[in-house]
Amino acid sequence: MNLASYVKEARATAMLACMDAGGYSKILFYPDTQPSTPGGTFSGTLIATLNLDNPAGTVATVTGVTKTTLTASVPCQAVSADTIRWARIVDHSGTWIADFKVRLATDSDASSAEIIIDIATVYVGAFINLVSAVITEG
Repeated sequence: MNLASYVKEARATAMLACMDAGGYSKILFYPDTQPSTPGGTFSGTLIATLNLDNPAGTVATVTGVTKTTLTASVPCQAVSADTIRWARIVDHSGTWIADFKVRLATDSDASSAEIIIDIATVYVGAFINLVSAVITEG
């Protein structure tokens, strides 16, 4: 499917509106395997919760590629020890918005991840910083 740039921007802007409605949205970090079904159930333990800024980010289109860049000004702290593999974004009430792959900038497959953090293997109390979170619509 090919979409016009203004349609891609409208979709990305609508997602940000869902994230910002009613309060701060969050990125929830988990170990193990990301659910194969969007928004599906899983058995992993929550590692950390990162509050996104409000507004949660910006949308920009350059040469037909629309990117939503999310921002979090404050790091979060791990509540359990494990290796972060994926993340779920939820709105202020905990309603699912999207699931994403998480990597370190130095990982060989970092370019395939939407969310980049500064540390993946964490212990209780460790601080986790969002390096980048960019959602791209071709």
